[in-house]
Amino acid sequence: MSTLFVDTINEKTSGNGIIIPGHVVAIHNALKTDTQTSTSGSWVDIAGLSVTFTPKSSTNKILIQGHVTCSTNYDASMSIKPVKVIGGTSTDIAIADSAGSRVLSHTGYGYFNNNYNNYDYTQFPMNAVHTLSSSSSTTIKIQIRNGDTSGAGWAVNKAYDNDPDAVWEARATSSLIVMEIAQ
Repeated sequence: MSTLFVDTINEKTSGNGIIIPGHVVAIHNALKTDTQTSTSGSWVDIAGLSVTFTPKSSTNKILIQGHVTCSTNYDASMSIKPVKVIGGTSTDIAIADSAGSRVLSHTGYGYFNNNYNNYDYTQFPMNAVHTLSSSSSTTIKIQIRNGDTSGAGWAVNKAYDNDPDAVWEARATSSLIVMEIAQ
């Protein structure tokens, strides 16, 4: 058995870094502490839940973790997905297989029918592994949409209602963590 003792390991070529397969080479994160609401039935970027970085290698993978705290108004559905953007081209990450006219998402819920849902919110976790396939500047962002295009609404980090300043109207956060993993 051999033992290697070192005080410093330096990269051979400046700017290349030291890459050890399976190790985290970079961490990028975003924390959304404010609120956002909409009645859009189309995919909308969640403001503040995106990170932009230049990957260390095009063969590396990213581990996406985080959560979105959100709610919808009475009798509506919600869909959430991570999206990769490189050079203006968007790619959905870790969404469901195509199934008729259903909205394809990473997480969310079907119609939420509850007499009190204007005061409820739920945290939806996100966990996905994705191959970068590029060393160009990359943005990972989170999008949300209401499945009902008839004007139903959604809210992030708060209950969907008229937002009274009351003890039962707690506020929450949403987060995004992207770890680049060497391959």
